[in-house]
Amino acid sequence: MRIYQSYQDNVSLRGFCELTGFSRGCLRYQLETQTQQQARSAQLEEEQEQVKETALKHQTYGYRGVYVELNKLYCLGREKVRKHLAELGLKKERPKRKRKAAPEFSSSCDLPPGRRLQIDATRFELKEGIAWN
Repeated sequence: MRIYQSYQDNVSLRGFCELTGFSRGCLRYQLETQTQQQARSAQLEEEQEQVKETALKHQTYGYRGVYVELNKLYCLGREKVRKHLAELGLKKERPKRKRKAAPEFSSSCDLPPGRRLQIDATRFELKEGIAWN
């Protein structure tokens, strides 16, 4: 297609297709859709720039927050925002899950004599002493 554009003034479409062996339908389709593709790529670049500006302005926002901010001014889908953030390398990392601390066991002096580990026992303090259930 680029070759034809350089010879477009000198050679007709039909003559170029006969010389190169391309089909006229394919070449004509490419010429017609080229302007559409250029407009689409310009629109994508503009969307990426908007996403980049918003993401850098609100650095703590994930893709959902950026999506909400962008939809105040522009109509842009949430998944498209997520895709643009990933392409730009601005994707936020998911926070790592923190482990919960192990539960504290009662000390061995609180256990009845002869027991080294008490799992499901309830300690009652009575007037007569300590009772375990």
